[in-house]
Amino acid sequence: MKEELVEQETAQKYWEEFASTPINLIFEDRLVLLFEQLTKFTFQFRQLGDICYQIVQEKDNTNLDNQLFAHIINFEWAEKAKGILLLWRDLLFEQQKTILLLNDGLTTSTQITTLWQESNIIQRLAWQDLENLPEQQLKKLKPKAQKALKKWQLQTNPWSTYKEQYLTIEQQTKELNAVFPKLLDTQKAMQGILQMINNTLEECTNEILTVGGLANETITVIASLDQDDLKKGLIKLLSQIKELEDKIQFENYINIFSVALEKELETITERLTIVVEVNGGYLEQREVFLKKRIHQWLESEIYPLLYEVWELAEGSCNGLKMILLNIRNRVNILLKEDLDNLNKEELNLAKPLFAFLKDISTTSNNLKKVQINIQERLDTEFKFSYIYNVQRDFLPISLQASLNQRFWSSKEGWIAKSRQWIDVQWEKWQSFRSKLSKEQALGISERVVRCIQNRQPDTKNNHYTNIFMTKGYIGEAFLVGREEQLEHIENIINTWKKGFRGAVLVSGERLSGKTLFAEIVAHRYFPDNFLRLKPNATVTVHGHKTKLSYNLEDALTFIQKYALHSQSLVWIDDLELWSDSKTPFYQNVQALSDWIDNFSTRSFVIVSTNNILKKQLGQLCQIDRIFQAEISMDNISQEAIKQAIWIRHGATHKKLVNSNQELLSPQVFQRLTKKIYKAVSGNVGEALHTWVNSTYYVNEDRVQNHFAHYHLLPYFLNTDTALILTTILKYKRTNEYTLRKLFGPMFPQQYATVVKRLISMGILKRQLDGWLEIEELIVNDLKEMIETYN
Repeated sequence: MKEELVEQETAQKYWEEFASTPINLIFEDRLVLLFEQLTKFTFQFRQLGDICYQIVQEKDNTNLDNQLFAHIINFEWAEKAKGILLLWRDLLFEQQKTILLLNDGLTTSTQITTLWQESNIIQRLAWQDLENLPEQQLKKLKPKAQKALKKWQLQTNPWSTYKEQYLTIEQQTKELNAVFPKLLDTQKAMQGILQMINNTLEECTNEILTVGGLANETITVIASLDQDDLKKGLIKLLSQIKELEDKIQFENYINIFSVALEKELETITERLTIVVEVNGGYLEQREVFLKKRIHQWLESEIYPLLYEVWELAEGSCNGLKMILLNIRNRVNILLKEDLDNLNKEELNLAKPLFAFLKDISTTSNNLKKVQINIQERLDTEFKFSYIYNVQRDFLPISLQASLNQRFWSSKEGWIAKSRQWIDVQWEKWQSFRSKLSKEQALGISERVVRCIQNRQPDTKNNHYTNIFMTKGYIGEAFLVGREEQLEHIENIINTWKKGFRGAVLVSGERLSGKTLFAEIVAHRYFPDNFLRLKPNATVTVHGHKTKLSYNLEDALTFIQKYALHSQSLVWIDDLELWSDSKTPFYQNVQALSDWIDNFSTRSFVIVSTNNILKKQLGQLCQIDRIFQAEISMDNISQEAIKQAIWIRHGATHKKLVNSNQELLSPQVFQRLTKKIYKAVSGNVGEALHTWVNSTYYVNEDRVQNHFAHYHLLPYFLNTDTALILTTILKYKRTNEYTLRKLFGPMFPQQYATVVKRLISMGILKRQLDGWLEIEELIVNDLKEMIETYN
């Protein structure tokens, strides 16, 4: 094992080089070091694993120590090594994120140094654990080497999977390294834009102060008129006012700012996929059209306020110019008249200037308010590091119109009211145009993320949400609109009790209430005498207990042995879940068909599945022959959905109020549930989700529903995504292993990246057990989209 030990010692040398680096290493050097170390570690770990893999394959039992060490490396050490690479990758990401946070002033150097020190401790402990593992396991397993090797040899060597994962981690690190300079460029551009905004605000403030100073100076000049020789004084005043007037120079701020903004935007990458969070070893990504989003946000949120600032500055300059021009004109007229009997106080030349100074004071106050508003928006939203906040959109755009709208000072009289009506209609039109423009500017990924986020529940309203969406059997009071289906299945059960076949297929879309319906049937007609079969569940029958696998035939054989004579209900919920690498789905379907043919007169069978799989089973297995009847859960009335929402809301003991904190009237509630019914196409489960996700916390006793706009899922399908999603819709859940087995060599070449992209967009969610499922909030929208595509 000398070669292996050499490789391990080389990796150890790299680690010692890293561990010896000073804590106060500058950020740039830390990033370079982390990247180089991870690349070296990946290379060394792969070399060590490959060598051990060859030894394992040779199966040379003459050297048990060699074989034992190689097996330990491939089967146990490789997992720890992957953890080291993930730790380095995550630390690189966190350091990059920290740089951006520091640049935006959202953290301090002291906090960063502390974090770096803590990270070093974690790294050292992780490395020691990795380093000590082979020796510890050798010592532990050596007395029983033959037994350990025999156990491992019965398993598939996982090294090829680990090796692929190492390469994936290395590629992810390279992508992080490649994207980071673009992130810095974007942040630098945003900071440049921020400085431009602050500069224009400062210049406009100084402009108004300058204009006020010139007005005061003009008043002083007028006050210094020589009463003894008034004509001579007025002639001098003309030249002085002309000099003061020439000092008023208004800059074209709009053009200057627009040109500078375009220059800054040119340095920003148009579109980037950015890692924003590490979640359970996976990198959560966000695709952003950066240049378009920044420009759009500025136009919507900042430009209207800047226009107001520029208007105030320009108005002040023009106002003083007009006053000085009027004073000069009046002086010219006076010079043509007899001035002997005139007193300079009687001329009252400075009167408009005093009025102007009062206006300037008001203008300054208004300018300060607008500046505060701009600063609040910039501080709240305009920092690039906010892109790492996964709970909200990056640079969200409000749907309100610009704030620089003018209204009549008097609201009395039909003219003023007409103007108000016109302003409201114009504002609505502008708002509509703005929404349309923003909608068109959004990318597909942004609209998908927005759609999903739009359907998330209010985190403050968890108590209401948890009660409203309680899972499991909750009693018959919560079942509405299913009277026809219950009557149908009651007739089938009565016929079965007379000795006829009893097998029912319950079909429907996701969230259509298949599980609740089966639970009601079980508790109403088979109390304490039903068996619910689910993969990996534990079932107990008359004291006999077994852990179910994905083999449905084994589960049915167990029931046949211990429960067949008890006239029980056998309930198979989600038939699509019954398959794994060892047991194909259609093998389970065939076993179910045979069992129903043989034993459905003694046990009543309910099987539920989705419409896609039902259609396929009808084509391939003649499912109508297997089941005595099919009960569809898709059709439910608008009135039933209204009752379902109201019954569950009543269980929360919360008051439903409107924006004025008044109890919602039955008429308004009717209109609201009608909108939801149409939005979800009559799917009861989706209607309940939509209601609870649009209901917001007011206080401990009150909630308010804000179902105003139901974001539709944007069309994003192509051949590859449609194929992957159709497969997952059919079987409800899957994983990369299943997909790889299904699609063969094409999966890593063509479809693996599709799966990753769907995960990063939020369309697919990885569950705690590692399985992938379609986001429940959009699953039915997605099914309709796929049906249209096909």
